[in-house]
Formats: sequence, C-alpha cells, structure tokens
Amino acid sequence: MDFAREIARFVTAAIGGIYIVNEQTREIAFADAAVERLYGSGLVGKRAADVFPWEARSLHAPLSRDEATEWECVDRERGIYWRLHHGLFDKDGGVYKIGQLTNTTEFMLLSQEVTEYSVLSEKVSTFQSAMLEKISASHSALLPVIAGFFKTPRLYFLLARNGRLETTAYDARAGAETRGHLPLASVHDAAFGAPGRTELTADQLAEPVRALIAARGGAAGNRFVRICAGTFSDQRYALYLELDERSDRKALDIAILAAIIALCVENSLLREEIIYESEHDKLTGLYNKGKYLARLKHEYPHLESVAIFNFDVNYLKQTNDTHGHEAGDRLLMKAAASIRKVTADDVHGYRLGGDEYLMIACNGQAADVEPLKARWEEALAEVNREVNDGIPCIVAVGTAFAEKPYDFAELMKIADARMYEDKRRKKKPGEEIR
Repeated sequence: MDFAREIARFVTAAIGGIYIVNEQTREIAFADAAVERLYGSGLVGKRAADVFPWEARSLHAPLSRDEATEWECVDRERGIYWRLHHGLFDKDGGVYKIGQLTNTTEFMLLSQEVTEYSVLSEKVSTFQSAMLEKISASHSALLPVIAGFFKTPRLYFLLARNGRLETTAYDARAGAETRGHLPLASVHDAAFGAPGRTELTADQLAEPVRALIAARGGAAGNRFVRICAGTFSDQRYALYLELDERSDRKALDIAILAAIIALCVENSLLREEIIYESEHDKLTGLYNKGKYLARLKHEYPHLESVAIFNFDVNYLKQTNDTHGHEAGDRLLMKAAASIRKVTADDVHGYRLGGDEYLMIACNGQAADVEPLKARWEEALAEVNREVNDGIPCIVAVGTAFAEKPYDFAELMKIADARMYEDKRRKKKPGEEIR
C-alpha cells in the first residue's frame, strides 16, 4: 500500500508546514497550505526574508545536501515557537533550500512554566529559610529580611496591643529602625484591613499609616502594599511595604510569601507574649520579681550610676479589711499606674510582691533624682484624680543614689530606711507602721 499522500498530509497539516526557497534569488519557490495559512497566500515569488523572520537572520551553520540541519526560533509577532529542519537539494540546474516547520509552542510554554516554577520554588525556599532563621527573634528582626527580598526602600509595621498602637518603621537603605506609639483610639480599622497586593498611593492609605509614612521620610510619590495583616491573641498587626522602581513586584504576586510572613510574625508575637508574661506582674503590668532578680544579677551592679526608688502602699490591709480585696487590688493598680507613667528605657518599674514596689533609674545624674520623684508624685496625684473611688492611694517612697563604684545591697538598705521615714510622715498620729 502507498501511504505517501497520508504521510505528507500529516507532516504538513498536523505538525507544521513545508516551504522551499531558491538559494540564488532568495525567493520563495513553494509554500504549502499550512504555511500559507499562517503567513498569507501568494507567497511564491516573494523574498523569503520579507515573509519569514528567521530567514532575515544569518544561519550559524552550513546547510548540507546529505542531512537536515535543525534550528529553534521564535516568531514573536504570531507567538509561535518553531523547530526548523533545513536541507539543500539540486533541481533543474538550481540550488534550493527546503524547510520544514514544526510548531513546538505548547511544549516550549510548558517548559517555560516548569522553569519558572523551579525558579519560583527556589525563591520561596530561600526566603522561607531566611525567615525561619529569625523565627526565635522579635518581629522587628524580620523586617530587614523582608525588605531585602522585596527590594523595598521602607517597611512600616503596626501592632495594636495593651491599649496602644506600637509603630516600627524600617529604612532599608540606612539599615535603621525607628519606633513610636500612638493612642489606640486614634487608629482607624482600615489600617488593619485584609492584606492585598493592590498598590496604593499615600493618599489612599488609612490613618495613622499615612501620618507614620510622612513622619518617617516615606516618599509620597511611591506606592504602597499591605502585604500581611491579621489578629493574634488580642493583638492586631499589619505590615506595609513601600515600593519604588527597584522593588520586586513579581514577588508580590506569590501568595505563599505573605502566608510565610504572617506565620513568622505571629510566631514572634507568641514568643514575645510568653516572655512578657514570664517577666511581668499580671495584676499591675509592671516587671515582676523574677525580672528584677535577673537584672540584679547581670546589670544593676555594673551601671555607671544607679538611683533606687523604694515604694510601699499605705493602708492596704485596712482597705482589704474594710472594703474588700477588690478595692485593695484597685489600690495596688493605682500605685503601679503612677510608676508606669514615669518609666522609660532606662527607668524600670517592678512589683516585688504585695504592696512593695521598686523603680531603678540607670546611668543618670544625682540631680535627676528629685525631679523624677516629683514627676512620680504628680503622676500619683493624677491617677487619684482619674480613679476617684473614695479610696485615695497613698504611697511612701525612699530614694538612694550612687555612682560607680557602689554597693547595690547597701543602697537598697538606704532606700528602704528612707521609705519607712516617709511612711511615718504620711501616717496619721498613733497609726501602726507596716
């Protein structure tokens, strides 16, 4: 049986097409129906280089009359990947080039997808590894990794907890982090909305994000993306990326990256929550005795100078006996609130137990002690005005200050003795001192 016709039809119609070029004139001598369907009818006699994009380019290897030479090319105008087989033959005293076209578009697109997926997978894996290396660190330690991956000039992290909004701005170019806080009542819920990859202008951002960006030197002309946002253990968070011309916008389309970031942020918040609970007194929110003992071992004996404020709440037992323990707890919380109002990075407040409180001011001057004490007294008066429940909070305080070298234990004794002197002054005549 003769299958020549069926074979020719399959090769030309199903796989690609055939064309022939006169090598002397560089004109098309033949084009089958498959070629004409793509490149137009009436091709015979036209210059091959004007019709086929690959014919306008120089070949990189000589053609052979004995075997076909294989090429790969892209017809970008039609979006087709071709595999070309060329060969030469002689006919009627002329030399002709025959070309067979095989459409490999689907294969090449699939190959591209596989390559892109491989690159994407490696990219995600690299990012995930970098983030996991910081999994035991605070959430701020994640920001340089995120900024470097997305090539963003700045990051803005919002964290609502404990009645206030904590803000962190990270400048990737300077490698600098700036922190601040705002009253939580000033924060619009839209600032913590669902994450999205839609790029926003500064004017489209909710307050206080817009104010934070303006305050931290963000470029108003750049665009912004809220890459992750969520709620974790009564804490709300959101992370904003500032974008410029160098930012990797393709990475923003990888949804799993946002999930990785959210997971690491929430893990860091969980870790911070565990540490916070282990270091703070549950009733008052001040540092607890365990945190004080840790700092006493590693930090307080080695300061350049130290100021000790020893506090004791008056009338606690009387309040418990007369008004109940809930009223006594309110008294303890008032005392703690007054101390908390004057604490800072270098001024630490503690509840050591019962009605005993301590405040340590690090590396200050002797002249700072009385003004700090006065600020605390003003804070206590303010707390008593704010919580006017008929049971004023009266607190005795004793202070001690010394520069290096000093004996911390001896300073504690001095502050304790002065606290009892103050307690006597604040007691009514005939009242027991305790």
